[in-house]
Amino acid sequence: MTISLSNKKIVPIFSQQHFKDYLINLFVVQDLPFLLLEAKEFKDIVQLLNTGTRIVQADQLKNGIMDKFKDMTETMVKFFSSIESRISFTTDIWTSPNDLSFMAITGHWISREFKLQSILMDFVQLTGSHSGENIEKSFSKSLQDFKV
Repeated sequence: MTISLSNKKIVPIFSQQHFKDYLINLFVVQDLPFLLLEAKEFKDIVQLLNTGTRIVQADQLKNGIMDKFKDMTETMVKFFSSIESRISFTTDIWTSPNDLSFMAITGHWISREFKLQSILMDFVQLTGSHSGENIEKSFSKSLQDFKV
């Protein structure tokens, strides 16, 4: 999307693909509802900035996000296979206000420079209770998905 050279950002020339990439980043990072794409006010702002811009539909945005997720998962699989030390994992489990249970899985390892490194490996919705069996099932699936 952007290239950083000595703390200066080079903004790419506008293209529909760049616009879609930036939209994906915006909607994921800010946790925006896909219906915002349908709002007249959003469309007006985009058209004000660039009259030739085609705004993607909600399903196209979702597909773009899923494609980006698959790409990032493949990158993470390669990354984990390149780690030379052992990897330890921690989990954090909680229930959302609307009674959905989630588990975050974080990997920790020591780099070649002997620095502690950590990365969020997965974020999954748990089904059923927070029992050891359910936690182990989701944790094991994540390890398999990331080939760890």
